[in-house]
Amino acid sequence: MRLGGSSSEDGTGSVMRTTFARRRSLAWSGASLAWGLVVVMARACLAPTQIAVEVLTDLSCSDFKGATLLATKPASTDSLEPAIEVTSCTPTPDGRGSRTGSLVFVPSGETREALAIRVVGARAGKVSACVPPMYGDDCIVARRKLRYVPQRPLKLPILLRDACAGVACSVDSTCIDGTCRPAEIEGPARCGEGDGCDERALASAPTEGSGGGGGAGGASPVDAHAACATKLGVPKVRFAFVTENTLRPELLGGIAGAAATCGGEASKRSLGEDYLPWLCDSNPANAPANTFTDGAPWVRVDCEPIALTKADWLDGTLAAPLDRTASGVRLEPPSNACSLLAFTNTNPDGTVFLDAMTQQPANVCGDWSKPGPEPAVLEFGSVGATDKIWSMNLACAAKGGVCSGTHAAHLYCFER
Repeated sequence: MRLGGSSSEDGTGSVMRTTFARRRSLAWSGASLAWGLVVVMARACLAPTQIAVEVLTDLSCSDFKGATLLATKPASTDSLEPAIEVTSCTPTPDGRGSRTGSLVFVPSGETREALAIRVVGARAGKVSACVPPMYGDDCIVARRKLRYVPQRPLKLPILLRDACAGVACSVDSTCIDGTCRPAEIEGPARCGEGDGCDERALASAPTEGSGGGGGAGGASPVDAHAACATKLGVPKVRFAFVTENTLRPELLGGIAGAAATCGGEASKRSLGEDYLPWLCDSNPANAPANTFTDGAPWVRVDCEPIALTKADWLDGTLAAPLDRTASGVRLEPPSNACSLLAFTNTNPDGTVFLDAMTQQPANVCGDWSKPGPEPAVLEFGSVGATDKIWSMNLACAAKGGVCSGTHAAHLYCFER
């Protein structure tokens, strides 16, 4: 099955003879082409200059939720949208995994030009939710960089491994067995005839683990701060996210304990550790309006801006919903705004909420650390909102019994 028909180089620098600029959702359409896109260049009496990509996974088809593919000239592949999305899958003959499909690429110009490929697979949810730079816990990212070899058809198998789910490597690296390795195949002419340019052809040894920086051959985890700053064209960014799990108010350990929870979730994702919750206790000095300074903009981990300045942040609205966790997973807000909540006790301008009876700062569960005293009212923010109810939704307030284990909610976390 052929798509397009004209010979061209697309706007992303793709090196194909069929238009490949927009994402397409395609089903399996034959034994050799899962994505239904063929690029063939034949020259009489000469072997073709081409790279045949085959995408495989060690997941079963029941656990594999789809993949996207982007092929372009080497650059920051994470700054471009994938061109193809596929959800079809067939088991491999040996029963050890699955095959997503294959694509054949040819050079658009000079026969030794370079090609960069990024394949993203999902083992849960939708692959469209796997977005850079962190992608998400259930996302598997594989990258390759290599050059065409004149009159040499190269095989490039790319295996999406379950062990690489949630491992975010830099744009020049790829994940192999849970560790980041350089994504470049330095000598494709030496690739074997049988297995082709498989993982053994990658440039050098893995780094020690996937959580540190640097390492042999330049492989490293993603620098999420640098990636978002580059994408947005600003010197620096600060991250903001919502905690993955709900917590009980009497067990937060105070503002300090909540800050430790935020820092712990951020640290696991290499997002730094210096975070504070959007949370107030009975001391007005601890309110976000007083504990944060102006500086770099706050963004979600998918680089979407939340607020450009402190004044922008405290004006009662957000530029985008604060509904992504530190791992990039989006918490789907239900139709009922009171069904997905975050503890705040904080006015939209970052000041402490005052008890309606006493006009004093509310003491919630011994300042978030004990089964009492009970506040007259406990205020929440609606996760997923961008107007003032993101911080305080009066319609969702809890009255009575909030410190006895009957209430749980998320936390908003902001980098200092």
